[in-house]
Amino acid sequence: MMRRLLSSSKYIMILPALSNVIAALVLMIYSTIQTFVAVISLLQRSFTGGLSKSVVFDAAISFLEIADIVLLATVILVIGLGLYELFISQLNLPSWLLIRNLDDLKDKLISTVVAVISILFLGAVVNNIPNLLPFGASVALVIVALAIFTNWVPSWKKNSQ
Repeated sequence: MMRRLLSSSKYIMILPALSNVIAALVLMIYSTIQTFVAVISLLQRSFTGGLSKSVVFDAAISFLEIADIVLLATVILVIGLGLYELFISQLNLPSWLLIRNLDDLKDKLISTVVAVISILFLGAVVNNIPNLLPFGASVALVIVALAIFTNWVPSWKKNSQ
């Protein structure tokens, strides 16, 4: 009885997996709507006042912000799919998205987080924020730390076996 109860406890992960997939879907829909809004705004402004440098610049910033939302949605989707694959059942996914263990999930999350951080830094460059150098250095340190974590942990496990 206890064995069956503990074995079926894996289904508890359906809720967080499904909620992450739903959250990713909501963000994807939102980013799609924002893309249409940005394109329509760009077209309206170009017809009324011409395509000035500031209009194109504003559109570029909008598209960068949308890309950031899409990347965040991707992270959330990968988490949801990964939790489902790890605890419930295998899914029919492309080979690059297969998650066999927590290390696979960690690696996919880290690579997506690096992409999100890069987009945030690019947005900071485009927006010409003050103190860009310290911000860039902190971004670089985070990326280096993630790279070290990704590369050293698997080799440490291999050496300890």
